Order: sequence, then C-alpha cells, then structure tokens
Amino acid sequence: MPSGATPWKEDRKAPLGLTAFVRGFYVKSAWDNEEKQYAQRKFLSGTVQGWINSDNSQQFISIARFANPKGAQSAHNDLVDALTQDVSKNETKVTDPVDQGAGIADSQPDSLGNDEVDLCAQVGDYLVDVHEYTARTPDPDAAAELLRQQVAVLKKSR
Repeated sequence: MPSGATPWKEDRKAPLGLTAFVRGFYVKSAWDNEEKQYAQRKFLSGTVQGWINSDNSQQFISIARFANPKGAQSAHNDLVDALTQDVSKNETKVTDPVDQGAGIADSQPDSLGNDEVDLCAQVGDYLVDVHEYTARTPDPDAAAELLRQQVAVLKKSR
C-alpha cells in the first residue's frame, strides 16, 4: 500500500482460504460457481487488499496462489474471457505487454463516480488482478504500473 493511503474497511487478513478469497473477490452471484472452479484448480491461498490514495484514486489487488501453474493459467484465462467478452460501448480492452496483462478500461462511472481499469496476469502458480479507480477518465498506465509492482514482488519470491 502506498505511503499516505488509507486501507479499505473491507480488507481481510491474509492469507485467505478458498471461501474468504472468493467472497472478497467475486460478486455474490458468482460465489458458488467460483468456489467450485477454484477448488478444481487447486487453489491454495489468496489475498485481497484495497486502499484510497491521497489523490482520492483507489486501488485494489487480489492475488490467488494455486498448487501449480495450470490452475493459475485456467483462472487467468477465465477471468480475461469474462472481462473482455461482450465489451460495452464504455469499455475498451487494454493490455500490458510487459507482464502479458489483459483486461478492460471502463469509462462508465460506478456508484461512487469512479471509472475503472481491471488488469490481470499470471505469474507461475499465481493469478494477479488489479483495479485502478479514478474520478476522471480510466488510467490504464496506473493500473499497469500497479500490476507490474505486484508481478515483480511475486517473481522475486520464487
């Protein structure tokens, strides 16, 4: 978390088990299906963290670890498909070629008035997903930088 940022009240202590991770990352309507899929992919643990920066932008990261890269790749592929299928007129597909990240930028403000960028990548047996929320136009560069930071930490820990 950046200096001067305030953690979201919903942050959970890491590491998270399957149910806590899925319920912290997915919308309620997806919980049952995602819990089954993550179990099949041999999910081991995860974390979800969000914070508000001093400029009022917000960032959210989730990292899931699987027993092997195949599980992470399957989760990554499903997430990219979900993000990039049926892209609305307010959404643009975005990529981060540095870490093979993929996702969307959504210029339709959410209930808090924020635009969003959602990028994800696979790093070995990890799935990394980042969200960048801004009160102005979506900021894919900030999301890509956050993704790169998370990927770098995971690569160093291997």
